[in-house]
Amino acid sequence: MSMLGRVPRRVSSALRVAALRTRGHEIGKSVRIGTSKIQGRSVQVGEGCVIGDNVLIQGDEILIGPHVEIQDDVRIQTRRIAIGDETLIESGVTPKSSVTIGSNCVVLHRSFLNSTYPLSIEDDVGIGGYCMIFTHGLWQSAFEGYPVTFGPVTIRKGAWLPWHVFVMPGVEIGEGATIGAGSVVLHSVPARSMAVGAPARVIRGPPEYPKAMTKKDLEDLLRRLLSDFAEHLAFKGLRTRLELNDASFRLITSQGELNYGVSEPKKDDIQILFTGPPKGSFWVNPLTREWHLDLSLPLHSETRGFIRRAGVRLRPRTR
Repeated sequence: MSMLGRVPRRVSSALRVAALRTRGHEIGKSVRIGTSKIQGRSVQVGEGCVIGDNVLIQGDEILIGPHVEIQDDVRIQTRRIAIGDETLIESGVTPKSSVTIGSNCVVLHRSFLNSTYPLSIEDDVGIGGYCMIFTHGLWQSAFEGYPVTFGPVTIRKGAWLPWHVFVMPGVEIGEGATIGAGSVVLHSVPARSMAVGAPARVIRGPPEYPKAMTKKDLEDLLRRLLSDFAEHLAFKGLRTRLELNDASFRLITSQGELNYGVSEPKKDDIQILFTGPPKGSFWVNPLTREWHLDLSLPLHSETRGFIRRAGVRLRPRTR
């Protein structure tokens, strides 16, 4: 065992960070790196990033935004990789070559991202476990009439690929599109549509999909979410009381209150207001995904995490 393996984990992480900085790389504050290797001509790792054990990140240019989490056993061997703020890459994911991943994305475990040609994943994309995304397909000889395919793959903002989706070269998945689990995507999918099957075919699209939400729909959804949140907090031991009526509703806890309808919101707005302690203007808007919270406060942090159950990924922190 090396000397590095004998020192406490937190100390060994600090030594790895220091070693990268001495090589001229830009490593932000509060970065934690496990027993892993980062090798590149130019490396930037934003503040608050967590990189697990047995991770290899290797390439010419490596740009990792703030508060990114890369879990154990990830292999990224690339000419250039860019990962946006607050993205999660789970264990066992293997991207290769040129890959760009936007902010607020999730790539779940054991997915394989091949990029013989460029692979671009825009902001707010969800990729489930065991997905396979290829930018090349070949084995049998093209001189014998067999297909050989190369092409970039682009997955636009807000698209969702659940588990076991297979994406072939040259495909573009449109903004806000949904792919059914287990689908094989041979052709591009339009924005805001649902495609399922092998091969994947579009079965729903605008204006029926996604559903147009009225103000009442939004308020009913928020009521259900706050009711579930009250049960969640009570299960964790907090005293809670939920007050609901047609015009407003509020969740009262021992750590503060969440209110809707206290001040008349703008038309089609759906903002939740927080009242102390502490004093100040704190709020979250699940429709626009904007927020102003103090994440050092348990109620604020719990709220931010809980609304993800409704598929709401708040925008990354402003800096």
